Amino acid sequence: MSVSDAETLATIRQAFTADLPYLLDPHGAVAVTAARKVLSQYPAYTRMVCLATAHPAKFPDIITNALGTSNPPVQAVHPSLEQMRTRCRHLRICDLKSLASAWFVPWIRQNKEICSWQSIPASPLKPSHPCCRATTWEH
Repeated sequence: MSVSDAETLATIRQAFTADLPYLLDPHGAVAVTAARKVLSQYPAYTRMVCLATAHPAKFPDIITNALGTSNPPVQAVHPSLEQMRTRCRHLRICDLKSLASAWFVPWIRQNKEICSWQSIPASPLKPSHPCCRATTWEH
């Protein structure tokens, strides 16, 4: 079973323009499309459930493309994602060989405040190894 990009976009559009509109994320739209394709293989009383696991706000380009609009609808906006667009970010890029070296693990432990998956504070980072460089960007 495969679902094309065109089918995914059409399903997003159909669900959003239905009598009871719902804005599907692309992953949910693939599931709904696949369910529709196989539903005829089951008895008429069969009901299928598709679970949407992502928020449409994560995919603004796909949503606006599917709906044929330049701005995503209010259902495709999530406050925490909007806040992230205004925060300063730092990116640390290291040579892969350095990641494999034995000294790098202790370095990560020592610098765990800048190596966590949590929000990185908006302060300048100074790389402590020549293979690393820090990049900062703001929106």
